[in-house]
Amino acid sequence: MRIPQQSVLRTQITEWDDGVVSPAGDHLAVEEPLEIRVCGKRLTVTMRTPGHDRELAAGFLFTEGLVEVRDQIISIESAETGEQRNHVAVELRTGFPESHARNFIAGSACGVCGKASIDAVRARGHRHQQYG
Repeated sequence: MRIPQQSVLRTQITEWDDGVVSPAGDHLAVEEPLEIRVCGKRLTVTMRTPGHDRELAAGFLFTEGLVEVRDQIISIESAETGEQRNHVAVELRTGFPESHARNFIAGSACGVCGKASIDAVRARGHRHQQYG
């Protein structure tokens, strides 16, 4: 049985109500980086709410012109847990098109999109903290 990735996180917040401060819980949409690899080569990192990563990768490849039809994709593999959970590996019949060996730009201003690998994101020292 596959366990879906968490797309909502419960976190601790501080509420302010007419001068009275009190702790409370709230739900936040989770956003994590996704590294897309094509034929073993890193293509890009994009931000996403976890879940449906294979579909996201296929749509990305289609909109960027790396594939034109579904049959060009041999496989799309993703892990939902462990070290590789934010990675998608795609195999194409035509191999990796060297003309697309570049960093893609996304207009998010978060500093993550367009990185070539998740390791490049981690190198900046970003930390993620969860609250029960």
